[in-house]
Amino acid sequence: MTFGELRDALTARLDEGDRGDRGWWLLTRVHLSAVRLQQIASYLHDAGAAHALTLTPGHYRNLARNLEIDTPVPAVVINRHYFLAMDTPLRLIERIDARRWQDIRLTPAGIALATATDTVEVLENQLAGIRFCRVPWYSRGRADEYAAFNIRPYQAILDVLARSAGM
Repeated sequence: MTFGELRDALTARLDEGDRGDRGWWLLTRVHLSAVRLQQIASYLHDAGAAHALTLTPGHYRNLARNLEIDTPVPAVVINRHYFLAMDTPLRLIERIDARRWQDIRLTPAGIALATATDTVEVLENQLAGIRFCRVPWYSRGRADEYAAFNIRPYQAILDVLARSAGM
């Protein structure tokens, strides 16, 4: 897909005024940062997730404190936002049982992020590999729903920045 084709496809998609999602898929679930992702990966690594970790309420309380999440049930926020993004599409963690968050482990990229001195390089490698909307970076249902798209979002962003003198 060329830059022009990408621009035209995105414009056409956003012009579909009756769509319920109104372009939500262009936005991240939460404002993720390299620092926050490394904090989570480092905590999980220290807690034993390099092999496998059964998450307890204590793990969630510690993560919530580190991330400054103030909610009575931090597992909901962490699972729905941080862990979900770290699982799919970033591929930094994986669920032992794909249906549950109870048991997780860090992927090799997650271990690299947890132990790296250069978090940006680790994350750029992960971002560069993501293809919207293809498995394994997105669910089968999402890939089927957006089958017309086969885009490397990170590269598209870099191309836009380069063409607009933003780099």
